[in-house]
Amino acid sequence: MKKRILFFVLLVSNIFLFAQNNNEADLDKVIQIMVPKEIYIADKGLVQYTFKTPIDLFAMTSQEYIFGEEMRIPVEKLSFLVDQNECSLEKVLILRNGLSYNLCITFVPWKTGEIKFSEFDLVKLCIELNPNDEVDEYAQSTTYPIRIEPIKISSLSEKLNIVNIKAPYPPLLIPGTTYVIWSIIILVLVFIVLIAIFIIRLQFFLNKYRILKMHIDYKKNSIRTRRRLKALLKNKNKSDDKTFCYNWQKLMREYLEYRFKVSFSSVSKNKMHSLIFSVSDFVFTEEEESALDKLSRLFVRTDYIRFAQGSIDSQLLPVEEHRAELLDNERKTIVEETYSIINIFESMFKRCEIKEDIKK
Repeated sequence: MKKRILFFVLLVSNIFLFAQNNNEADLDKVIQIMVPKEIYIADKGLVQYTFKTPIDLFAMTSQEYIFGEEMRIPVEKLSFLVDQNECSLEKVLILRNGLSYNLCITFVPWKTGEIKFSEFDLVKLCIELNPNDEVDEYAQSTTYPIRIEPIKISSLSEKLNIVNIKAPYPPLLIPGTTYVIWSIIILVLVFIVLIAIFIIRLQFFLNKYRILKMHIDYKKNSIRTRRRLKALLKNKNKSDDKTFCYNWQKLMREYLEYRFKVSFSSVSKNKMHSLIFSVSDFVFTEEEESALDKLSRLFVRTDYIRFAQGSIDSQLLPVEEHRAELLDNERKTIVEETYSIINIFESMFKRCEIKEDIKK
């Protein structure tokens, strides 16, 4: 009976020791998996480092990095892990399942051969992620080193047995591209030549623009004067002869002043003819001199209507010729003759400008 009891006690003790050794063996067991198993330059790879530990890593870390059973570690905290010229870290996670932890490191390699990972203390890293909260002395004295095995990056050229690098192909041209390119070059050259000509002859173009603007202004002046004369003729029932003559002289003085670029506002009828001759640097034709004489006679006639009323001259015989009133249809005659004078003056200046251009 005693032998049976002793055998039972020894059996239970052995089972307990075996289970304890088994648990300690599980805690020391580490599994490292590479996904995918074969990786090339610039491919994205994943290292899964699985381990068991009774240390509560999540309790040591700030809650801003904890998302349920997942801890997200900032990549910059593990910048020391690999040489950045050889490999770039993309993402680092720790997944928890009871006492089991899974460290997942996503990376991109930039060279073939072995990439070595530096050893680091995971507990210390978790404490660094929790700078504001106090950590107990036991946690501070605890360590858990992570030793990731080197990873081999395969060479695609060796796998494909490519020894020599092929020469690059020349750029392919679409049919007709050559003609388009040459057309663009020719257009650019023509554009540059035109710009150069414009810059060289800038003063010439500015002079042409100034002359053109002056011609337009003179044309507007003559058209404006004709319209105002026409309006003056239509208002014959609203104004007497004296007012008509005053408005006609005012219009013609404004026209002549703009056309000859000299003031006619205070020029008397006797000096008007000589003033126009003096400011003009060209020879008048017979028709143009006749127009000047006609203009002078119109100023004399309108001055007589304005100022001779009630004078001795206005009472001479025959009365129709000497009275200070316009004859029947004389207003229309004055306006039509004024149209003719304006047309001759405009033609006169045009003739002189053409001669000047020929000389140049």
